[in-house]
Amino acid sequence: MRRDFIGGLFLILLGSIFILNNFGYIGWDYWQVFLEFWPLFLIAIGLRLIFRNNIFIQILALLLILIIPLVYYVGYGNNTKYRRSPFPRHFETQKGDALTDNSCLDYKL
Repeated sequence: MRRDFIGGLFLILLGSIFILNNFGYIGWDYWQVFLEFWPLFLIAIGLRLIFRNNIFIQILALLLILIIPLVYYVGYGNNTKYRRSPFPRHFETQKGDALTDNSCLDYKL
């Protein structure tokens, strides 16, 4: 019965993520963030092996796998395409003007 409960909970949480994905609350790049947290799988499996008789710890391990990447994605994950993109190291400076209007002083660069 416990195995059915854990499996059912996993399917419910996974289905919830797919629903959020389909309705546009999270993007498909969530799965890239999810794969970046692959060590969570090892932690969850280790917790499950150590605490075989404690259903609370097993549920907590399952929630770690699904919720931590989701929280990361909501906070920071939308910028994953820029995080590892290479930028050129040599920048050219061209003529430009910057005008700021401050209440204390005006200056032009």
